[in-house]
Amino acid sequence: MATVILRAGLAGIGAALLLRKQQKPFVMLEASAKPGGLARTDIRKIPLVISSRDFLAAKLQWEAKAAEARGDVKTAEASAAKLVALSQEPGQHPFAKLIITLQAKEAEASAAQAAGATSSAVTKLKEAVAIEDSIDDLSQPP
Repeated sequence: MATVILRAGLAGIGAALLLRKQQKPFVMLEASAKPGGLARTDIRKIPLVISSRDFLAAKLQWEAKAAEARGDVKTAEASAAKLVALSQEPGQHPFAKLIITLQAKEAEASAAQAAGATSSAVTKLKEAVAIEDSIDDLSQPP
C-alpha cells in the first residue's frame, strides 16, 4: 500500500525522499501548480501524480454527500455529474483517474440516496468497492 503525502512543501519533499530511499511506494498530493511550498525547492526528480484537479474532485464528492444529508437532490446530482465528467477528462495519470472514478461512483450513490433510490445507491457503492479493490491490488508488491 502506498503512503499518501499531503503537500509538496519542504516537509512533504523530505518525506518523499525518505520513502524513495527506502524504496517504498508513495503518492504526493499538491494543490498548487508548483511543488516546493514557500521555498519553491527544485524537486523535478519526485513525480507528482496528483494534480489540483483532484482536489476539485474531493470537493465535488463532499458537496454531493452534504447535499444528500440535506435532501437536496438537485445539488447532489449536479455535483455527481460534474465529478463523472472530471473522471473522464483525458490526460490523467491512470492512478488519479481511478481515484476520481471511485469518487464519482460514491457521489452518484449520494445523489441516488438523496433521490430515495436506495437500490441504485447500493449499486453505485458496489461499483466503488470494485474500483477500490482494484486500486488495492495495484498497490501490492508482485
